[in-house]
Amino acid sequence: MRKEKRRDSVWPKGFAWLFIAISILLVSGPIAGYRLWQKRQRLPEPLRYITAIAQTGPSRESLPSDLLAELMQLSMDAPVRAAGFLPKAAEGQLRAFPLIRHAAVKLVPPGTVYVDYEVRSARAWLADFQNAAIDGEGVLFPVSPFLSPKRLPKIVLGLTPKQCRWGEKLSTPNWELAQKLLAMLQAPPYRDLLSVEQIDCSRAFARSRGEREIILVLVDKLQPPTGPLRSFFRFVRLNPKELESGLKRYLLLREKLLEQELNQLRAGEEPTHECVIDLRLSRLAYLD
Repeated sequence: MRKEKRRDSVWPKGFAWLFIAISILLVSGPIAGYRLWQKRQRLPEPLRYITAIAQTGPSRESLPSDLLAELMQLSMDAPVRAAGFLPKAAEGQLRAFPLIRHAAVKLVPPGTVYVDYEVRSARAWLADFQNAAIDGEGVLFPVSPFLSPKRLPKIVLGLTPKQCRWGEKLSTPNWELAQKLLAMLQAPPYRDLLSVEQIDCSRAFARSRGEREIILVLVDKLQPPTGPLRSFFRFVRLNPKELESGLKRYLLLREKLLEQELNQLRAGEEPTHECVIDLRLSRLAYLD
């Protein structure tokens, strides 16, 4: 019998070389891509730029990142190298802005600036100037267009532009007195009873003792049986040295005023919506 010859399949040489080349590309391609990515991640420090700003802080209101970048002298048009960025210098630039109370800056590789800051909280408006607010430390700062305006008491101190600057603490006797009175009005029992519109301490330290006074503008609201809500403005003149006793006397007088005004409204009469109450002299009250 004839033995059949076994025929082994043999690939053409050209096809074999093509298969080998494709196999090499499949294996070496991902490796080369990984090495390229790894090389880019290991760029030398001088070649990295600041590309982002991340901000956080305890304040509900935040400032635009563009403003923070401007304060730190960062710009997309003129990129800053990460190696040349100085966090401590940036902190000083942010703290120099009147609206920022505290700021801490650090660089997060490869190119993110992390800013933790606190915005000043307005306690009152300084009516001597436009768009001027005062925080609890007595620092003067602008509000618009950076923060939304709030309804706060107005304080009149009789200051000139030369006596105060943005970002600096007020240290005049008028402010110290206004701050003391404001603290009293924002504590019980006055906090729940009185609506403070304005505190005028501009004449608290007048040369003549007879002219020394604090004018406190308060607002009371009454709802008559019919018709709209009524507002009554009280211009209370207080002795700067007898603030607490003056406020207590006003509370007693206020009860009688509200009762009288409510009775007038019920009778269909319209009470006077403004009155001046002079409490500068002890045990005496003048109404006008």
